[in-house]
Amino acid sequence: MTQGTNEDRDAVLAVIEAETEAYLQRDYDAWQSYWLDGPQTRRVQTHVATGVTLVKGDEIKEQMRRIFL
Repeated sequence: MTQGTNEDRDAVLAVIEAETEAYLQRDYDAWQSYWLDGPQTRRVQTHVATGVTLVKGDEIKEQMRRIFL
């Protein structure tokens, strides 16, 4: 495994912090600008009533839009 530079680390942390702040401020447009938009994005959800479900790309983004708005 290679070691990244401090600049790389700082850049990654800046994106994480900005995305988190957008989420906390309920700013969907800002949050969405940090979103990896594509079919490779997945979320595994578990719930007592529905069990385990897999949610993909656009469906996740739509769920988040409803949460924000």
